[in-house]
Amino acid sequence: MNDFVWFTILKQVEKALPAVSFLPKRREDVHNHALRHVTHAAAALGHRVDIAAVKETRAQGSVVRELLIVNGHLCALHCSSNRFTNRGAKRSYTKTMVTCSTLNLCTSVIFCTVVSDAAPHIFIIPSSVILATYFDLPRRIATLWLPIERLPTYKNMHGKIDYWRYENAWPTLS
Repeated sequence: MNDFVWFTILKQVEKALPAVSFLPKRREDVHNHALRHVTHAAAALGHRVDIAAVKETRAQGSVVRELLIVNGHLCALHCSSNRFTNRGAKRSYTKTMVTCSTLNLCTSVIFCTVVSDAAPHIFIIPSSVILATYFDLPRRIATLWLPIERLPTYKNMHGKIDYWRYENAWPTLS
């Protein structure tokens, strides 16, 4: 933890990022929109959110936006904005990829889905759950398909992880 510099983000987010009332198109804008959504949701529940900056890999003072510190827990932030739907299907998903090295570094992963025509969702999943589920075989990257809307189970088929169990699971970071 000595390699990380801690910055308080709540005041800096409002100054650095303009207010976004629409779903942005560019990847960087989508990430900033998700970052704002996550920090406001955490602050509303009384959690302290900081951004972790790594001195060795970046210039001093630069921010690695994918790493957040929530109440002293190092978390990775992944945002997804693309909708994937099979032809004729009622269910829509968004895709994100996680690496084994990121999961070993962090205690939890915060997934934020910001898809047009759908409500944004925040899933806070402990790294140990993802590691045990997807990295039992030796591999470096896993693809996670996150649901966009809550629908009942179809033909008794369940996913590897019940993502809705971890929706807004901020108490796991207390």
